[in-house]
Amino acid sequence: MEKKGWKITAITFIILFIFIISYFIYALLLGLQIEKNEIKCSMEICEGTRGENYDSYQFDYYNDICYCYKNQEIVKTKIMD
Repeated sequence: MEKKGWKITAITFIILFIFIISYFIYALLLGLQIEKNEIKCSMEICEGTRGENYDSYQFDYYNDICYCYKNQEIVKTKIMD
């Protein structure tokens, strides 16, 4: 009976390790996607390529929406892909 105890413990820790590694990979990829969308919001959408000069921007990563501000008012809103 004692010989099977370490096998069950080893299998449990291997499964737990796989779940933890999967979670960290998911969190890393999610963070990289959020950073990519925020850079796209600040550089491509709110940069003001057609003469618009926006004061600031905000990226809502829960809803994937980019807001561009001018004089503390929302001037432009775009839903990210």
